[in-house]
Amino acid sequence: MQKVVILGGGLGAAIFTKSLKDLPIQLTTIVSSFDDGGSTGLIRRDYGGWAVGDWRNCLLAASELPDEYKRGLEHRFGPGQLYGMQTGNVLLKAILNTHKPFIKANRIIHEQLSVRHTILPASLSDSRITAVLSNGRRLVGQREIADYLSFARAPILKIGLTKKAGLLPQARRAILEADLLVFAPGHFFTSLLPHLSVGGFKEVWQKSGAKKLWFVNLLAHKGQDDYYTLADHLKWFQRILGLKPFHEIWYNAKIGPRMAQKVEDRFEPLRITTGDLASIKKLGIRAIPADLVRKGLAAQRENDFIMRAPVRHDPEKIKQIFKQILNV
Repeated sequence: MQKVVILGGGLGAAIFTKSLKDLPIQLTTIVSSFDDGGSTGLIRRDYGGWAVGDWRNCLLAASELPDEYKRGLEHRFGPGQLYGMQTGNVLLKAILNTHKPFIKANRIIHEQLSVRHTILPASLSDSRITAVLSNGRRLVGQREIADYLSFARAPILKIGLTKKAGLLPQARRAILEADLLVFAPGHFFTSLLPHLSVGGFKEVWQKSGAKKLWFVNLLAHKGQDDYYTLADHLKWFQRILGLKPFHEIWYNAKIGPRMAQKVEDRFEPLRITTGDLASIKKLGIRAIPADLVRKGLAAQRENDFIMRAPVRHDPEKIKQIFKQILNV
């Protein structure tokens, strides 16, 4: 059975986990664990520890529980002392606090949520994300970075962590044993790049003999990475992982003008130039266009005070692409 590892965070990793969970593969999803926004941020500020939000998102995406039960775990409380708090995050934090070590808690959670694949945090460190800008300013925390909208004037020079974070041993083993490694879409600075700062990640990525894919974001955030082209995004991976970090880069062929117009206040389609494609080809990397977009815009969930991207990847389209890639 082929072993596939998805890496990332945010909604993208969860969508890809949902897309692949029913394929005849051994699936591991490794998610960023350094966020400090939303419900996750509230828990970290009061109780410490690593960020469980993306972990929860992917656990529920892989879960075989009835949808009615999953909706309860995804519920966010309205105005009051628990405003914005998500039920699933509280449950996971409680199990982590009452069952140690992590490997035991993780086994219990997978069993109780009926998850037959493996969902892991990249690290158990309580570190947070940092960004150093060209003007010398240092942003600390996922929330501060995601809310900063002036990167065109003062670009990010470096993404890092507030303290050392070691790669979870189970994640390390999964990467080394994988037949296919996939970076899923996600917020570029706070969901994807933090993986590269985890101690030991660079070494296992370069040591792995797996086929390596990157599915790029559908949209760029205005004021953040909208002035980047695809090649500019790729350079961030190249700085750490080497000149040819991927064998294939998959990108969305087109977003309809009506859909793009509906989100133009905050986003614009990721810029992919002919020069990008030519330079990527010279590296020996295949750049593959595909129809990846889900029809219609996703609604903002009630009581969620983090604005989510409304244009999403289509789980069924992703599933069909991987059936071809894996020949299953």
